[in-house]
Amino acid sequence: MIRITSKAAYLDIMKKGILSQNQRRVYQILYFGGQQTGAQVARKYKELYPTSKYSETVRNRITELRDNCYVEEGEKAACPISGRTVITWKISSCTNKARIKNLSLRLDSIDYKMRKLKEKRERLLKELEGIENA
Repeated sequence: MIRITSKAAYLDIMKKGILSQNQRRVYQILYFGGQQTGAQVARKYKELYPTSKYSETVRNRITELRDNCYVEEGEKAACPISGRTVITWKISSCTNKARIKNLSLRLDSIDYKMRKLKEKRERLLKELEGIENA
C-alpha cells in the first residue's frame, strides 16, 4: 500500500518537473511497481519506452536518483531476470531536508573543484607569461 505522504511527494515531484523525463520515467516505474532490481526496471522501461539504450539509460538514471535521495537501495534479492543475487531499488524515505543537505554537500564539492581549477589556471597563466618573457 502506498502511503499518503508518498503520494503527496510523488505528485509534487511530477507537478514541479524536478526530474528529467528519463529520471521521471524510472521513478514512476519504481513508484508504481514497488521494490525491483535494476534489470526489472530496465525490462519495464523497455516495455513502456522502447529505446536502444534502455539498460544504460536506466542504470544511469537510478544512480542520479540515488545521488539525489529519490531512490535508495533495498534488500538483496535473487533477480528473476539474471538469477543473480543483486540489490533492489525502492523509493527513498529521504525527506526534503535530507535532499537539500545532499545537494548542499554536492555544491560545496563543486565550489572546491572550481577553486582548484582557478588556482591551476592562474599558475599556468603565470608559467606561460614566464615562458613568453624568456
